[in-house]
Order: sequence, then C-alpha cells, then structure tokens
Amino acid sequence: MFTLNTRIKRVDKLNEFLGTGLTITEGSLLTGRFMSDRAEMVTGLRSDAITYAGTRLAKMNLSASVSGGKMVVELMADTLLLPDKSELGNFILGATSNTDTIDLGIRWDNQDGGRTIGEAKARGYFSLNEMNRSVLTVGILPSNFTVSHTPWHISPARVVIDSTSALFDNILLNSRTNYIRLDGKLSSAPEERLTLSFEGLNLAYLNSLKREKPGVQDDDRPEMPFGGIMKGNITLSDVYDELLFESNVHVSDFMLNNKGYGLLTVRSDWDPRKKVADIQVFNDFEGSRFFDISGSYTPSSKNADITASTYGMPLDILNPFLKTFASGLSGVGSGTVRLYGKLSQLVLTGSVMAQDASMKIDFLQSRYSFSDSIRFTPQGIAFRNIRFYDERKNQGTINGMLSHRSFKDMGISFDINMDKMLVLNTRPKDNE
Repeated sequence: MFTLNTRIKRVDKLNEFLGTGLTITEGSLLTGRFMSDRAEMVTGLRSDAITYAGTRLAKMNLSASVSGGKMVVELMADTLLLPDKSELGNFILGATSNTDTIDLGIRWDNQDGGRTIGEAKARGYFSLNEMNRSVLTVGILPSNFTVSHTPWHISPARVVIDSTSALFDNILLNSRTNYIRLDGKLSSAPEERLTLSFEGLNLAYLNSLKREKPGVQDDDRPEMPFGGIMKGNITLSDVYDELLFESNVHVSDFMLNNKGYGLLTVRSDWDPRKKVADIQVFNDFEGSRFFDISGSYTPSSKNADITASTYGMPLDILNPFLKTFASGLSGVGSGTVRLYGKLSQLVLTGSVMAQDASMKIDFLQSRYSFSDSIRFTPQGIAFRNIRFYDERKNQGTINGMLSHRSFKDMGISFDINMDKMLVLNTRPKDNE
C-alpha cells in the first residue's frame, strides 16, 4: 500500500512559468491511498480556493475512489464563482462510472429564498459503432434551475461523440420567452452544420468572459464594456478545416462604453465562390445611424478587410485607447476607415473629422478642444497641423503621432506650438 499526504505550498511562480492559468492557495492538502493488490485507490484534495480560467472554487473538498471497476467522484465547494462574476453557493458535483456507463449530477443552492438554485443531470454510455469505433452517447435528463427568481427548464436531449464527429440533438434551455438551443452536427464534412440560436440573452454577461494571461495586467488592455439583449442564430461548419462562421444577430438597446446605440444588427454570410465570409454590422438609434461596417473575412488565410463609416458618432469610444496619456474625450466624428490584414497584425487607415472634440491631457491636468481631421495610418493615429484651444480659447497647433503596433505597444510623439496657452493646471493633490 502506498499513502500520500502532501501540503501544497507556493506554486504560483511555477504555474506562471508553465502558463497553466491555475492557482491553488497555499496550505491546500492532497491525500491518497493506493492498494495495488486490490486495484483500489482513494484520493482527496482540500483547498481554500482553486482558480482556473476565471472560475473560482472556494472552500473546496474533492474526493475520488476507484474500486471493483467502479469510480466515484464528488466535488463540494462553498461557492463557485463563474467568469461572468455570478456565484453558485453550496455547489456539489457528483460522478459515478462503471465499465461502460457514467452518471453525472450538479446541484447548487445559494440559500437566498429561491433566487438562485438548481440542478443538472446527465447519463452517458460507451459503445461501438458499425466501424468498431468507440462512441460516447450522453443523455441530458430533464431538470430545472432558477436565476434571479426566473425559472429555467432543461429539456431532454442527447449528445453523440465519436472520433470523427459530434452530434448535438436539440439541446434546449428555455425560460418563458427566452431560450438557448444548440442543434446540429460537427464533422469533417463541410455540409454538416451546428446552429446556436437564442433569444433574450444579456450581452453584458460576456464582459468578464476572458481568460487572464499570466504576467499581463488588465491595465495593459483597452476596456470596452458592452451590453444589450441578443436575439438570433450563429452557425458553424467545416470546423476541422477552414471553420465557416455565419450569423444573423440583433442586439436591442446595444451599449458600448456606456453609450447607447439603439438596435445593433450583425450579419455574416458565406460566399462559396470567393470562399469568404461577407460581414455587415450597423446600428439604428431612433432612425439615425452612427456607423455602418461592411467587409469580408477569409478563413484560409485569416485575413480581414473591413470598411467602417461613421456619421456623427460619439468619440468617447476611443477613450480606452487613449488612457495612457488622456481622458474624457468627447465630441462626434464622421468619416471612413479601413481595417485590414491578418487578425494578429491588423492595419487601420482612413480619416475621421472630429467636431467639437475635447479631451484632458492627464499629466498636465489641462483640457483642450479642436475640430479637425484625425488620420489613421499603418504607423498610428496622425495629427497634422491641428489647431486646438485651451479652456480660455487661446490657440495652438499640434503635429505628431500616437503610434501603435496592431493597437498594442502605444507610443507618443508630438510637436506642439502654442503662445500664452494654459499648459500646466495641476494642484497639490495631483503631485501626491
């Protein structure tokens, strides 16, 4: 018999080096007992917190055993914090498997008067198909859960997975008029399609669904929160080769950077002759259009060619990209820009006429206004002989470049001419 009793100490540096994205609190206890003469194993893990890909288990206790060809796993946690910051309390996951079957169950109860409670159940079994290949069939059992006092129902469905394909047979979650449905098949055959359709989904839930990269701080990335209620469908096909993506999505009350844009429409259609996805995005704000985006994406080369036109669009959308040196950009812009190239090396060109624009230079604590054209070049955002004014209407001119590499590694190079203008407007507290 072999026994294991290990107290986990500092592993954050190792995880950061390996890029696992996994963090385990110091003091977590790993135990185990292995009996080779009876082919039995018992193991356990207790931890104050384990985090992976934005999901956090607090006060977690994991136990697992294998005996007589049967495996039993149970995971309990005081709370499960999901990437969208929602929380499931008293979370329990249980799994039992025999030679060719597996039963899975999940339960949670936040004990908040029925506001957040639920369960999900599934049963799977392994078999061989006509080509003697292993097949996993998972039957999703009917169950219910409640979110914010709103009941949801999980309908019976099945998933069939083998070495060449995955079939999703009418997986449906519905609540009153809101629903999520996944139906179709993914395989090497280009004609096979998987469709995700939905109605009543809150786009704001996606704001936190991003995986943190070790060593990268949030302050290094522009934050552009969005919101709205989604309705539509997304279809995937040819996932093993060029991954074709088609969509028809409408977002009502669409918001970006806390600014409303009305109804947003996103469409993409596959052009079989050119082998590109044609993309169209536009808004409708009480009969007015702020932007119109159209273009194409080529999956084989991962190249995009997108043209965007704006019509009196609020300039505050650029604030996240200027935060290294400025804040509070306001005004409206009209013009056309082109975004093209490989997804990892996108180039932005074109120009936008800024009207009644103003922004504060943070390290000077001074606000300046201007009405002129801002030009976008492969090297960055160019300012060419732009006249600007301080808060007392004194005039100056600016030439220079806000440089970037595919919107990263921002740099500033400005030549500013001014006479009797307010430059430094700091207060004692700004120097603290």
